[in-house]
Parts: sequence; C-alpha cells; structure tokens
Amino acid sequence: MKVRHPSFDLTGLRAHWAPNLEWAQNTNATGIIPSSIEPFLIKVMYRAKAQLDRHRDAELIKDVDTFIKQEGQHYKMHEQFNEAVAADGYPGLLEYDQLLKKDYAEFLATKDLEWLVTYVEAFESIVVVGVSQWVDLGWGDAYFNGADERVVRLWRWHLAEEYEHRTVAYRLFKRICSGTPEEVQQKRVNMLNFFLGHLQQRLLPARSYLLEIDRASMTPEERAASQEREHEVDSRLEEFNAAVAHVMAPTWDPAILPPPEHLAEAFALVE
Repeated sequence: MKVRHPSFDLTGLRAHWAPNLEWAQNTNATGIIPSSIEPFLIKVMYRAKAQLDRHRDAELIKDVDTFIKQEGQHYKMHEQFNEAVAADGYPGLLEYDQLLKKDYAEFLATKDLEWLVTYVEAFESIVVVGVSQWVDLGWGDAYFNGADERVVRLWRWHLAEEYEHRTVAYRLFKRICSGTPEEVQQKRVNMLNFFLGHLQQRLLPARSYLLEIDRASMTPEERAASQEREHEVDSRLEEFNAAVAHVMAPTWDPAILPPPEHLAEAFALVE
C-alpha cells in the first residue's frame, strides 16, 4: 500500500459533469458518503489500534496507519467535490452531508468498539466489490464518454486505493470481534444489512433532491425521459448489488479478490 497525494483542480466543476445527468447526479449524491464516513473510519481505526499488541500485531498496525493516511486523502478531496456541486446550484446537498456526519458522531458516542469496527468492515467490504465500475470504467462508454475527466480520475483513484487496502478492516474485524466463528459471521451479516439500510436511508433522499431541482424546469416529456434514464442507472446498480451476496457468504475473504484490470493505470493517473 502507498499513500498518494493527488491534486484535482475542481475549479468551475459543473454538477452536470457527464452527459447522462441522472448518472452524474447519482454520483454526486454518493459523494456525501466518503466525505462523511471516512473521517469516522479514521477515528474508529485509531481507537482499535490502541487495543492492538505492538509486537503481535505489528504488521496490522503498520497497515492500519497506511489505511488512515489514504482515507484522510479521500475525504478531503470529496469534501471539495461536494462543495463544487453545491456551489453549482445545489446548496442543499451539504445538508444531507451534515445529516450523515451527525449519524457517525452519534455512533462514535454511543457504540462500543466491536460494533464500530464491524460497521467499518461492512463498508470496506461492500465498497471493494464495486471497484471495477470505476477503476475499469465498468459503467461503460455510454456513461463515461464526454464526462469531466477530473471527476473520473478522482473516483478511479479513490476506488483503486479501496482495492489496495481491502484487507485491513477485515483483518482488524477478525482480531477485535469476539465469539465463535458462527457468532462472528452472524455479526457480520447483521451489520452488513444494517449498513446497507442506513446508507440507502441517507443516499436516496440526497439523489432525489438533486434530480428534483433538475426536473423542476423540465417539460413533462423531458421529465419522463429523465425518469427513464434514472431507472436505467438503477438497473446498472443492481448488477453491483448482486455482488453483495458474495460479501455475505461465510467464505468471504477480500484478500483473494482479483485486482481490477486497469489498477496500475488508475494509479498512474495521479502519480
């Protein structure tokens, strides 16, 4: 793993940074996740690191430190991305960002370390099964053609590093979580389901807000076409959701996931 410090000049970024506006707005709404969750991950990792044995867990501690530094770079860039979208006529996006941040502040104040680490593991495992959508441009030419390269590079770099540090949270979870193998697995499944529900609860209203602003000035025909494109984006997202079943399985191990085909290319774009 390596800590990178890319710079993306987002000056003048438009919220409609891709020809498919519904896909762009879905991505824009998704931007509230890294800006909110990754500062939370960092705090949880520091708490968990304090419980590790500096001799027995030396390698894991080293990887946790790199994980923290990578996530620190991620959320800072996504804060800038969110602010650029908000400034382009969608100021309410930052309110949804704040709602999610309040959730994580509450979790930190009320949940024990095992719960927090399990939540972190759920997020990291869910994210990593979707890396090819960005790293390998898996959404397809219909979405990427004509898109602002700055946004594409930002998400490709971010998801490439999610693959790179994919085992850290899982290994930490295995180290911290108590119980029999069956109990540990059930805790994972329960948290994965909670995590998915929690993110949907925050993400979908943010996307609806962005799209309703767009559709307010549309004709009925344009609105219907926009809704159809939104359904198409959701259908593509279902392809990702199908992979979540693998994360739920007792055999799940992020270490054996094959690398994205264009992993080195995604890193070369920022190095």
